[in-house]
Amino acid sequence: MEILNYLYENPPIFQNNIARKIKINSSKALICGQLNSGKSQILLNLLFKNQKDEILYINLDDLRLNFDETDFLKFLNLNKKIKFIGIDNLKTNDSKLLKIIENLSSSNTNIENIYLTTRQKSLNLNGFKTYNLNMLDFEEFIALEGKTNDLGAIFSEFLTRGNSINDKISIQNNLKANYNENELLVLLECAKFVNQNFSTNKIYTNLKEFYKISKDKVYEAVFRLEDEGIIKFVPKFQSTSKRIYFGDFAFMDNLSYKKHFIKKLQNALLCELLTLNKEIYFTDDFDFYLPNENLQNQNLAFLIIPFTTSEFIYLKFKKLFEKLKKMRISKLYAITMGNEESFTIEGIKCEITPFWQYALSI
Repeated sequence: MEILNYLYENPPIFQNNIARKIKINSSKALICGQLNSGKSQILLNLLFKNQKDEILYINLDDLRLNFDETDFLKFLNLNKKIKFIGIDNLKTNDSKLLKIIENLSSSNTNIENIYLTTRQKSLNLNGFKTYNLNMLDFEEFIALEGKTNDLGAIFSEFLTRGNSINDKISIQNNLKANYNENELLVLLECAKFVNQNFSTNKIYTNLKEFYKISKDKVYEAVFRLEDEGIIKFVPKFQSTSKRIYFGDFAFMDNLSYKKHFIKKLQNALLCELLTLNKEIYFTDDFDFYLPNENLQNQNLAFLIIPFTTSEFIYLKFKKLFEKLKKMRISKLYAITMGNEESFTIEGIKCEITPFWQYALSI
């Protein structure tokens, strides 16, 4: 209980300077996001809207933290002023604490709001609303940087730095601090398959030639990396195939010496599309396909063609026209690094637009 008292009397110093699009409107919120997505900052921002003596913040990843979960309820009963609780970095194996948190509202009527964070999509709590936090999108990155004069230059910086909340932290060091050797080996191998059809068994087959690693460990690693948002899977439309990407597109440059600009751009576009909270697929013809369940004739498709002329894109549009018509796609976006134009054939539009312009239109 001494540790809890210290945390109560010494809340972290916090200065909010990052505007995020996510809106937390539940009194019992579970914020789920990958490593370095900004979960803690959002949680602290919510807490610090209240008086200092009304809040209790606990970071479960703090190495100094060592308290009996049963002391938690006792401490709250002794400190009736506490109305707002924030607990960072919950995990599914915090089973005893999770049970206490689920029952907290009924056992302690003084508590008004409870804010939790986790990396694990598989973590669910009864009575809590889950909010999925994406990494920074391009508009949030601009707000963070405070620059608006040259969008092309800002986007180049965005591509270089990635979409994490804090570029001061080394990606490699951060990964090494949070994942074990087997998981890092799997992650390095995954980097070879970005925007390609993915098979966990293929990852295992490749690794076992050089390392002593079991198939179970590979499957466990893939599960954890996907559960914590480090890797993202995009399924093929009407198929069991899937492609792999990273939650932070800067991982590509940190996990491979090979530079694949188009693949990185594809990964970056996916990260922007994830903010739409819609089903995302790929097809043989399109990098990404977003069906509209409510308006079947308003489906969208995307091609990443960064350096192709408008004339060539128009020819490709004509070639794909029957496919677009069959799939009821109303608009094909051709994402470029500068070209801007649009064509329409029989009501189907092809919009050629720079990445940064499309990202800011979402």
